[in-house]
Amino acid sequence: MEEILFPFLDRNPLQAKKAKSYVLFKEIVLSYRRKEHLTDAGFNKILGTRDQLRALGKKARTYGNR
Repeated sequence: MEEILFPFLDRNPLQAKKAKSYVLFKEIVLSYRRKEHLTDAGFNKILGTRDQLRALGKKARTYGNR
């Protein structure tokens, strides 16, 4: 991912909400690559970023009565 996908998406940026999702996704992947998930602080940081990413998703919306 770091060698092919990330450089491609950095050169050809996504639009709107997808761009925000990509930034958060990339941050999570790079945190795992730096092995930050092995510490409590790093793991909690990843969980916080994951929650931000989930908040941007379709299922985060509430539609009330359908």
